[in-house]
Amino acid sequence: MTMANRAFLNRFSDEEDRLLAARAADAVLLAQRRRTPQFLPFLDLASQRVAEEALAAVGCGRYALFGGFPDAERRMLGIGFEETPAPADFPLTCLRAETAGFCTLTHRDYLGTVMGLGITRDKVGDIVADAKGAYLFIAEELADFAAGQLTRIGGAGARTVRLESLPALDGAALFVPREGVIASARMDCVVGELAHLARGRASEVILAGAVKHMGKICKDRTKTVAEGDVITIRGVGKFRIRDLSGRTKKDHIVLKAEQYR
Repeated sequence: MTMANRAFLNRFSDEEDRLLAARAADAVLLAQRRRTPQFLPFLDLASQRVAEEALAAVGCGRYALFGGFPDAERRMLGIGFEETPAPADFPLTCLRAETAGFCTLTHRDYLGTVMGLGITRDKVGDIVADAKGAYLFIAEELADFAAGQLTRIGGAGARTVRLESLPALDGAALFVPREGVIASARMDCVVGELAHLARGRASEVILAGAVKHMGKICKDRTKTVAEGDVITIRGVGKFRIRDLSGRTKKDHIVLKAEQYR
């Protein structure tokens, strides 16, 4: 990128965001020079927004975000040369890990074991756990290594295989629907409803740094929440805001959300 083209990086106040924005813009140039799609590893929600803003700034519209299934949260960024990358183009795959016995393992158990192999977080996508095991989405180049090493997870014996194709996960099965009524779309109102807290207590939780908005800690209790936003409340859970368009007779907002299982 030229110095003139890099001027847009000044809009990002965080150094990590500037680095990511520069990587995304550089990937556009590489796609043009090499005449082949370029991919950035798995990004969280906040990073996806940064990357999309960077691509808009350099006028790139041939890109896609994909994490292995439609409702994936962590997704790779694919930048095309002549066409937008299709899901089959993305260098990711899925492992299926199943544990022996009757132990119940959590997302943290699976992620901790994978990270213990020396695999960095940006190489691991979503981990979808169920009663028998979990689906682990991972960068293609590490799939065989991880499958061979994941023989014990959370202290339990495990069998891990690489799937020949991506699983057709049912997005509805990944979430528990939630619905409530809030006075406004402010963060303290939304957190209060989701965590069953009074508004004052919700404000304290936010100011204590116990709430994340789109993957980043949010201490602004007056921040406006929008449809599609993901909110994590420490000790309560993670939620995706689905709809804020409904109104009651008293003109309060009908909040429809989904809680991650």
